[in-house]
Amino acid sequence: MGSSNRGWARRGVVAALSVVLVGCPGPTPTDASADVVNEVVADSEASVADTTAPRWPDGATLTAVGGLDRVVFTWPEATDNVAVTGYRVRRADGSTRDLAADARSFTVDSLALDAMASLEVVALDAAGNVSLPLRASATATVPDPSRTAPPLGPFEGGPVATHAR
Repeated sequence: MGSSNRGWARRGVVAALSVVLVGCPGPTPTDASADVVNEVVADSEASVADTTAPRWPDGATLTAVGGLDRVVFTWPEATDNVAVTGYRVRRADGSTRDLAADARSFTVDSLALDAMASLEVVALDAAGNVSLPLRASATATVPDPSRTAPPLGPFEGGPVATHAR
């Protein structure tokens, strides 16, 4: 059906509704009600059109790095044929949280030492499509200093000796 026929089909739906509603008590449909029907038809066509779920890049992983009382999870940006509208994170206890489309990390904090944190992340689009999940776990632990602080050079970090005569 061409785009010009679509408008007539929509008007036909409105006309059919008008005929049915004319015999009912109460006000008859107006041009404003035709606009509402057209909007509903257009919205339903748009939501039916997007059936493609967001996707992660090839080889994408959810990275988890444990710290003293927390685990920080990071993920790459997902893509969609229309747009990624956000991310949903689900913790091991079943609690979920929706994040903005520009979010790339989530921190589970206030953990006891050696506590395990697990997370699942999915990407969402406006039509309600959901990507495959990325999953990871890590343990809150004493951080490795080589990963958190730059190494000290041979003349950095200590008192400077001076020679007095």
